Amino acid sequence: MIIRDTTIDESTLVVITTCLTVLIEEAQASTALLIGEDGYIYARVGSSELTDPIGLATLIAASFGAAKETAKVAGETNFESTFWKGEKNGIFVVKLTTDHLLVAIFNEATTLGMVKMYSEKIALQIGEIITERSQQADADIDPQKGKWKDIVDAIRGGGDEPLDL
Repeated sequence: MIIRDTTIDESTLVVITTCLTVLIEEAQASTALLIGEDGYIYARVGSSELTDPIGLATLIAASFGAAKETAKVAGETNFESTFWKGEKNGIFVVKLTTDHLLVAIFNEATTLGMVKMYSEKIALQIGEIITERSQQADADIDPQKGKWKDIVDAIRGGGDEPLDL
C-alpha cells in the first residue's frame, strides 16, 4: 500500500503562490487562496482585509462539499465550480484536484467573467503542479520506484532476490 504525502513542499508552494499572484493581477481579484477540501489554507495571496480567513476557508470547503452532494442529487457526478455574489464581494471556487480548491475573492473592480476565465486557467496549472508533486511523492515512497527502489536493492545486495536472514 502506498501512503500519499499530501503536504505541499516549499518549492511547490513558491510556484503555486506565483500562480495565485498572476490570478490576482490578471483577473483583478482581491484575494486568492489554495485550500484543501478540509478547509486547510495552503497558500493565500492578496488583500489582508479578511477578518477570519481560516473560518472562511472552512466554510467554503464545507459548502463545496455540500455542492458535491447536491450534484449527485441533481444527476451530476460533480460540480467543478461554484460562485457566490454579495452586495460588494463575490467568491468563485473551482476544484483543482480531489483534495484541493482554488478560491478567488473579488469586488466590483472586476467581473465574474474575468475571475472565472483566469481562475480556470490558473486552476489547470496548479492542478497539474499538485498532481505532478503527488506522483513524485508516490515514487519517492513506493519501494518499487524511485530512490526507495535503490535503497531496497542495496539492502538486498543489488538484486531482486530476498535477503537471507
